[in-house]
Amino acid sequence: MTYGDMMSLLLAFFILLVALSEIDRDKFRVKAKAIKSHFAGTYGGGILPSEEDPNLRHIQTLENLQFRLKKFENESKSEEEGIDGTDDQVTEVRKTMTHIRGGRIIFEPGSARLSPRAKGQIDEVATRMRGNRLKIELHGHASSIDLAAGSNYSDLYALTTARAKAVMQYMTSPRVGIRKERIRIVSNADHEPVISRIYERPAQAPNRRVEIIETDELVEDLTRPQVLN
Repeated sequence: MTYGDMMSLLLAFFILLVALSEIDRDKFRVKAKAIKSHFAGTYGGGILPSEEDPNLRHIQTLENLQFRLKKFENESKSEEEGIDGTDDQVTEVRKTMTHIRGGRIIFEPGSARLSPRAKGQIDEVATRMRGNRLKIELHGHASSIDLAAGSNYSDLYALTTARAKAVMQYMTSPRVGIRKERIRIVSNADHEPVISRIYERPAQAPNRRVEIIETDELVEDLTRPQVLN
């Protein structure tokens, strides 16, 4: 291997290091001097960039490139311009833990009516949810073939909202006794199926559901804002 080949390999090695880590110019110079000293003794000379050498512009170029990649790696543009421009902004509102209680409350195709079995499930779940102030989420779901011709619902979002509301109304009834301020409704339509690629109605039953989820958020953490007269 010639001296030129060896130096080409070393340059490729340093470029790889730059791509994987931050550039420390001081450490680079120390390593460069050590390599220069070794190859000068072995191959009779050679030039590696010193602090004043113009070849250091390659390192500066890599540093600038790395900065630009970091600046733009998580940036995206919106198709529509808002009041703050087209730059999307991601805001972390809150961190929560969720616990699904009581399994799935299953509904008949195209229906938001609670069956006696579903009411029994809710009764059982409610006994474990009483006595605290944690927020409860009711996630309504549907199968992709839930709506038949002449349905009372305009789309699957309306159907899954109605299913979640049916569970909420029963949970907040005097019989069950969950306070309404604890409830939050989420409508998912058919976008989160338990079973996909099966089109017969009986097999789609697990998708026609409401999931009862207890979060770690307190009602007091999400109080209704006061309206000033």
